[in-house]
Amino acid sequence: MTVDMSLTDLEQHWGIRSRGNLIALPETGASMFRWTHENEPGDFKFRPVRHNHYLLSLILQPMQAKAWAGRQQIWSGPIAKHTVRIVHPDDENRWLSPGGFDLLHIMIPRTTIAHMFGQEGDDGAHTVRFNDPLYSPDEMICQIGRQMLSILDQDGPFVKDIADGLCHALIAYILRRYMMGTGQVTAAVSSRAQMRRVLDMVAANLAKEITLEQMAEAAGMSPFHFSREFRKSVGTSPHRYIVDRRIDRAKKLLSDQNLSILEVSLECGFKDASHFSRVFRSAVGMTPRDYRVAN
Repeated sequence: MTVDMSLTDLEQHWGIRSRGNLIALPETGASMFRWTHENEPGDFKFRPVRHNHYLLSLILQPMQAKAWAGRQQIWSGPIAKHTVRIVHPDDENRWLSPGGFDLLHIMIPRTTIAHMFGQEGDDGAHTVRFNDPLYSPDEMICQIGRQMLSILDQDGPFVKDIADGLCHALIAYILRRYMMGTGQVTAAVSSRAQMRRVLDMVAANLAKEITLEQMAEAAGMSPFHFSREFRKSVGTSPHRYIVDRRIDRAKKLLSDQNLSILEVSLECGFKDASHFSRVFRSAVGMTPRDYRVAN
C-alpha cells in the first residue's frame, strides 16, 4: 500500500491512538487498525481518510451513530456488534458517534482489488464496486476479523505474512459476496439491507408489541422516512405487513390442537381472542375456530 499518511498523521486525524495496527502488508498492501473510544460526553465526528483505498469496517462492540453518504443521511440509531460496512474510495462518507466505540478498520488499496479482480492498473479498479452491507452481520468477515485481532499486537517473524494471508482471503470473500460490478452504489441497495434487518426483527417479535418507532430504529431512519421507504421496498405499509405475518403464524399454530384459540392469539401478538378473531376473519374470511376445523 502507498500510505499517504504516517501512523502519527492517522492518529492525529482520529484524535485518538490506535489500539493496534499493521501497516502496508507486503503482498496485499492492506493496513489494519483497531480504534477504540470511551463513552465520554460529546460527539465524536469522523470523516474517513481514503488514500485511494477501500475501507472495510467491522463493529466490535454495540454503538450509537449517525452516518452520511455525501449529503444523504443513511443511518441514525444503534449499530449491533459484528456488523460490517464497505466504503468505496470515491464515496464521501462521514459518521458521528455520541458515545464509545470499538472498530476494526481494514484499508485495501484500489490497485489490489483491481489486480485480484483481474484488472491491471488503477483505471480498471474504478469499475469494482461493492454493495455496502450498511451494518449488517457477516459471519465470515467476523471470523477473519477475529483472527486479525489476535495477531494485531504480535511481534516476531511471519506476523505480517499471516495478516497478509488473512487479508487476501478477506478480499477474495468480499469480491465473491459483495461485488456489484460497474456503476454507483445506490440508495436502493442500502435500503434493502436496512429493510432486511426490520423484517428479521418483526419475525423474531411477533408475540410482542411492535411499534413504528421500533421498526424505524432498526432501520436507522426517522419514522416518516421509514414508512415511505418500507412501502416502496416491501409493497405494503408497516402495520399491514405485521398483521399479515401474524395471520400467517396463526394459521400454522391453529394446526396444533393442544393450543387454545386464546393461546394462539397471544402467541401472535393479539390483545385477546376477540380481537384475534375479528382480524383473522377479516383477513381469511372465516373465524380461527372454523379455519382449524377446515384444515
